[in-house]
Amino acid sequence: MILAEIENAIATLIKAPMEALGVRVRVTPDSDNSGVNTRGYLLIGYTGSSFTSVNQKVITQQQRTLEYELSLAYKDLQTHKDNYLVIEKLLHLLTGFQPIDCDGEYGALYPSRDSFVGSGDGYWRYALTFQMIVDHPLLEHSDE
Repeated sequence: MILAEIENAIATLIKAPMEALGVRVRVTPDSDNSGVNTRGYLLIGYTGSSFTSVNQKVITQQQRTLEYELSLAYKDLQTHKDNYLVIEKLLHLLTGFQPIDCDGEYGALYPSRDSFVGSGDGYWRYALTFQMIVDHPLLEHSDE
């Protein structure tokens, strides 16, 4: 499944740099924190797609924009400034990254938004959303 492959490619790219900053990278939520000394967690997930409009008479192809969200929870009891370092590092690592190489059918990731989600229990929470445009082939229809 291509959506899971993209999630895993993102995780593979950012895992070592994030762990160096004390952030554990996960593709699926889990509660196993054994043996891990972390200051934060980063969850990667596919959040949906949008599609371009097409000619209704002859549909052959349209573009699909895939959206992935990175949810960051970073423990910083005094200030949230270290969060900014993690956010900037993620933007640097992922902007322009091509997780799948399929003869130009899949574009590169680009950031579409980031936002502060909230804070509590010493964690500051942010969401970063990345998108990539892919060619989405469709069946050809005729009025015959």
